[in-house]
Amino acid sequence: MAALFLVYVNNAEYHKYLLLPGQFLDVNTFTTHPWIFRDADSGDKLIVSLKEVYHPEAAKRYPPQRNVVSVTIPVFTLKERCLQIVRSHISTEDTKFLELPKSLVEDILCRDTSITDFEDI
Repeated sequence: MAALFLVYVNNAEYHKYLLLPGQFLDVNTFTTHPWIFRDADSGDKLIVSLKEVYHPEAAKRYPPQRNVVSVTIPVFTLKERCLQIVRSHISTEDTKFLELPKSLVEDILCRDTSITDFEDI
C-alpha cells in the first residue's frame, strides 16, 4: 500500500492519502505543492519519474488536462533491502538483543520516514 503525502512547503502542512496497488487518485494540485511518497507499511521512500519529490507541472493549455504519474519502488542497495527485511521481522524493542555491531543496530533503528523535514524539497 502506498501512502502519498501532499506537502505544502511554506507552512509544512500535509495531507495523507492511502492507495492500494492499481488504485489512483484524481486530484487538482498546484506547482507550489510538491508531493512525496512512502510505503504505508514500512515508511520506505517511493519514487515518481526517478525522483523522491514530485513537483507538479504547470498546465500548458486550457482547459488543463490530467497528468498521469506512476509511483514505483526505487532500486535499493543490498544493505537497504536487508535492513528493510530485518525491520519487518523484529520489533524496535527486540533490536537491542541482536548480536550485531552497534552501527548495524543503529541502522536498523534509524528509519528515514519523517515528512517534517522539507529542506530538500
